Amino acid sequence: MFRSRMVVALLTATTFFSAGEGWAAPTAASTAELAKGAKAAREKKWVEALAAYKTSHAASPSSDALAGIANAQFQLGANVEAFEAYDELLKSYGAGLKPTVRAQAETRMRALSTTTGALSIRVDEDGASVLIDGVEVGTTPLPLFKRVSVGTHRVRIVKFGFVPVDITKDVAANGTVTVELKLTHEKQGARLVVRETSGQGVRVLVDGVDVGPAPWEGDVDPGKHTVMVRSATAASEAQTVELLRGAREEVVATARSATARLEVRTSDGLGTIYIDGKAVSEGSYAADMAVGPHEIEVRREGFDTYKKTVTLTDKQSVSESVTLRRPGESLTDRSGDAERIFQGAYGGFSLIGLKALGGMGTSLETRCGSLGSASCDTASPLGGSLQGYFGYTWNPVGFELVFGGGGDVVSQTANMTGTAMSGGNALYASPARTENFTFVRIGGYGGIRLRLSAQVRHVRFSLAAGFAAAYRVLLMERSVSTPTGYSDKFVPGATSYVAPAVTTDAAIHWRMTPGTALSLGLSLWVENAGAGSCPIKNSAGAITIAGDGACATADSIRYLTNGTKPRIGLGTPNYTLASGTQVFLGPYLGMQFGP
Repeated sequence: MFRSRMVVALLTATTFFSAGEGWAAPTAASTAELAKGAKAAREKKWVEALAAYKTSHAASPSSDALAGIANAQFQLGANVEAFEAYDELLKSYGAGLKPTVRAQAETRMRALSTTTGALSIRVDEDGASVLIDGVEVGTTPLPLFKRVSVGTHRVRIVKFGFVPVDITKDVAANGTVTVELKLTHEKQGARLVVRETSGQGVRVLVDGVDVGPAPWEGDVDPGKHTVMVRSATAASEAQTVELLRGAREEVVATARSATARLEVRTSDGLGTIYIDGKAVSEGSYAADMAVGPHEIEVRREGFDTYKKTVTLTDKQSVSESVTLRRPGESLTDRSGDAERIFQGAYGGFSLIGLKALGGMGTSLETRCGSLGSASCDTASPLGGSLQGYFGYTWNPVGFELVFGGGGDVVSQTANMTGTAMSGGNALYASPARTENFTFVRIGGYGGIRLRLSAQVRHVRFSLAAGFAAAYRVLLMERSVSTPTGYSDKFVPGATSYVAPAVTTDAAIHWRMTPGTALSLGLSLWVENAGAGSCPIKNSAGAITIAGDGACATADSIRYLTNGTKPRIGLGTPNYTLASGTQVFLGPYLGMQFGP
């Protein structure tokens, strides 16, 4: 013990006097690692020594730790790392080193200089990654010199947006090689060249845009492009070319005689017609045109500008009828225009919020006393549904398929006094307690409906009704607590039922566009969960009330617990989760699409 304390004290004192101006109080961890490194070095376990010295130096830099690092790397043959460590030792601690340590460092650096050299790497862009022989050594700007072993080295410079640079340099013993590099920006685009073989005076179109006469050469974005040439009487076939970034691609096209017919008329004979940006007529225009894309534009003061691009093929005849509209005016606002006919395929979807009108038909609602309860607090379920539909209408009558899914939830409570009520079941009455129930119902449905529709300018009204079938899955959770601190939680298995249903809804549809409307409506859903209830047993276990509703199977072995106190048996009957007619009503918001 005494010898260990002397070693620690000696190391601490050595660190204090050798660190000079850069001294910082060593930590207990760094001192312990320093001693661990010295022990490993005496045993010539250089890998362990190097790890310990590095840990000590990281915790509290010292000349002893750095000298240990340099010595371990020297012994392991890591010449570059050893040279750098000795160089740092002399520069950082200098005259504060013991003469023997300093002499050893200088001697070994001279020896190491015969197996190492230096690279001086200078790059004109800051922030570029520098890799030597595939290992990243930092980002520019780098220190003045980077020590490397004697021999051939590959230097790679990488920076986003610039062309990577690779260079190979030979480094001699104790030599210095300077590498000066300039980075060049990567080409962000591609080069496209278009030539026409027949010698006709044609224009070049790239992606439908006239870029100039052929031959043509210019920069375009990388990716796919459609190229063709045309004149008033000739055109080439459209060619698709895909260009890579920085690539140069040549397209050769041959123009052949080709024309098409284009006619444009306004509904009232007013408005200036422009073709490809040039004013050509007032009210109506007809002419032979070159094949390919053309932009039609009709302007009139006080009206929205009409624009459309048409692509003509050889010998094709295209006729466009244009109705100009005032700003903010829809097609239905035009007194001279016919109202849009609501006929054809349509569809829509809606998000519905639902509230039950009446109860769910649970045991707490239908047979509270049979459960041993003095009273039951029962609320009505709340839920929602996501619904879709599609069909075909012969205005004003349409037939549609409707489908959807959703669920509802309700919490109910049974209060037991511990004494059977008149007509109640004594088996379930004791002990006094409160039972809180959560009933959850989820499922989907599908059916067919008839929809009547009527519309005025911006608004459409509709009323839908039909029959459907629903599949429901029901879940229950019962939490029991007593005034004396006993409790139990019971979650029986799920039950389900299939029910016939009637579905209706009434809605107002605001027509944002001729074929798209925002729907606001009221939905009514009625289904039957089945008649009767779960079988009820008396204290002798005999069935006193039969039934066939949606039931949760009882767990006859249930107990109330309270820590380490004796358990109390808990009567648990079958529960009816839903029975009878279920009526839901609620608003909905949705969209309708159609003619």
